[in-house]
Amino acid sequence: MDRNNFSGLILASRANFSWLTAGKLNFVNGAAEGGVAVLAVTREKITCVTTNIEHPRIADEELAGGGIEIVSHPWQMGVNAGKYSLNYWRAA
Repeated sequence: MDRNNFSGLILASRANFSWLTAGKLNFVNGAAEGGVAVLAVTREKITCVTTNIEHPRIADEELAGGGIEIVSHPWQMGVNAGKYSLNYWRAA
């Protein structure tokens, strides 16, 4: 982030989510490239953004005890979690 002068990153692919969370999973459909949760990463913290339907599962099964804040948005937004992440991040 420093080299490119980024204040943060959005990690939405399954591979990037697993890499940053030491192998945790953010998907339900194994054939999809993206997952049901994305990570908004800054120098200060990592925030997981997902739907209100997936929030309990991600919190209990994937990110429990990991120190990553989880925020959710209405499930009707579907795969637009990445866009929501950016809006959430800008408001923070």
